[in-house]
Amino acid sequence: MDTFKAYTLVCVPEAEREPKIDRSMGAVRGLPLPQLRVGTLDSLLTLSDELSRLDTTCSGIMSKIARSASDLRGGRSLPGVETNPGETVEPEAYVVDFKWSDSLFPLRNKLPAMVQQIVKSMAEVDDSVRVESAEASNVKNELAKLQRSETGSLQSRSLHDVVKSEDVVTSEYLKTIFVFCPPHQKRQFLSTYETLCTQDFRTR
Repeated sequence: MDTFKAYTLVCVPEAEREPKIDRSMGAVRGLPLPQLRVGTLDSLLTLSDELSRLDTTCSGIMSKIARSASDLRGGRSLPGVETNPGETVEPEAYVVDFKWSDSLFPLRNKLPAMVQQIVKSMAEVDDSVRVESAEASNVKNELAKLQRSETGSLQSRSLHDVVKSEDVVTSEYLKTIFVFCPPHQKRQFLSTYETLCTQDFRTR
């Protein structure tokens, strides 16, 4: 799996931004955000208390999505992020060049309503990923089953390419029986198969 850069979101007053940031720790990029509707101070304080729990929940969902995407792609780089119908960008580019989508999260909504909308969207994504992961797991299991039937032992694989129609003897007095014997027991079987039952068997 590819190694991705770690990003930390830091909020500082605009007037103190330059002197507060230690650029020796890495590249610094601005993250332009629109003017949001804060609402009342009480609602902001209540929302602040909820953000820690919501952040943990959303981070867990994002980690699950990343793991699922990586597993489905066999450890290759993550797929692009769809920004518009038919348009995708790389995940890192999406983070670096982030732009607020007013169509998804209208700026006319106050922060509490917007947060609930984001949480709802995350829950829908989580449900979708869970369903698609289950479907992908079923496909992988079916594929593994098919591969075992093609390359596995004779106990599990298809016998169409092993047993031919001419191997079957149709007769009033003869009955064809197929016996699968491990190679290391072949000699023992050939020396004792005639006494495995009370009837007398002969191979063709």
